Amino acid sequence: AVIVVAWGGWAAHDRLDVTYGSASTDPEASVVSPQERLFFKDIAQVVPESDLILNNANDGSALIYAYENRRPVFMVAGTRSSTQYGLSLRNTLIDLPYGDLCGALREDRIRWVLNNGEAFHADVIIKEDAPKMLIPRGHWAFTPEVEMGDRVLYRVSGCAAAGW
Repeated sequence: AVIVVAWGGWAAHDRLDVTYGSASTDPEASVVSPQERLFFKDIAQVVPESDLILNNANDGSALIYAYENRRPVFMVAGTRSSTQYGLSLRNTLIDLPYGDLCGALREDRIRWVLNNGEAFHADVIIKEDAPKMLIPRGHWAFTPEVEMGDRVLYRVSGCAAAGW
């Protein structure tokens, strides 16, 4: 029995090592593509570790924490925000008037917005977009800082008069 348990543990370790240990860099197993990893590295060159990034976790951007030690507002897919106004901002960002937008960003201490492209979806995972986070070019509150294809990191730039 001891031999069976030991052999089973060894076999499980080898299997887990392949699926978990190397999944982050395996192009087949990882939900983060090699291009996203490069994009995350570029973001890490611009965004300080202590700054918060508004994101839609359903597009894979929550994983920037694991890859580059940056702080997304949404750490997991769904609607659990790490800030008071995160969910509201994700759902209404481009529609908010100056005072509401800048006030919420200031209160939550959010200086960055990350659009990481299309939301992830698979067999049982429903695609959950955040269309109000698709910032149009020339928006008064945001300046593109890092771009790669349809992925864009924006800096909050239009709220200086509101103290942010």
